[in-house]
Amino acid sequence: MTLIVEASSLCLNDVHRFLKLEELSNGSFTNFLSLEPLSEFEQQDLLRIRNDFGCYLNARKVSEGLVKFITFAPLMQLAGFYDLPIRLTMEDSIAIAQQLSK
Repeated sequence: MTLIVEASSLCLNDVHRFLKLEELSNGSFTNFLSLEPLSEFEQQDLLRIRNDFGCYLNARKVSEGLVKFITFAPLMQLAGFYDLPIRLTMEDSIAIAQQLSK
């Protein structure tokens, strides 16, 4: 018996289930830079961020905005990018007007 599934309706969790795949994780973070060792609190935050993202990724498609919200914002906070003297600003909106011809 052949099962035909529409790819656009699949989430990552469905693919794992159909192909009988399991995520393997050793629970560590590879050091790409030589940085100070992470505190226990920082390691717990990184694990929470990774697990939160994994849950969203397995459940459905993840948009760019959701990736930023779930991963980048907490990572930036953990790295101190929101601490003074750094000041964040948001993009200013620009009004665009079109002149209608008569």
